[in-house]
Amino acid sequence: DLRRVFAVLDRDRNGTVDAEEVMIYLIQENGLLEEEAGALTDEIIATLDQNHDGSISLEEFADGYIEIIKKLRYR
Repeated sequence: DLRRVFAVLDRDRNGTVDAEEVMIYLIQENGLLEEEAGALTDEIIATLDQNHDGSISLEEFADGYIEIIKKLRYR
């Protein structure tokens, strides 16, 4: 369920996921080094942040979930 995945990313439980939360997830859960995680975080935010407010809402996350999976798999 996408909501559960989103909830894992939304560490501060404010209803959005910011770059820091994405980066922490990529380092802790995917074992990426900080430099690689930072580059991928920038790509993910740029891809999913449709309204350009610097964070990802659940709706934006759901719309771009497949793109995230592709980015993670091809790393």
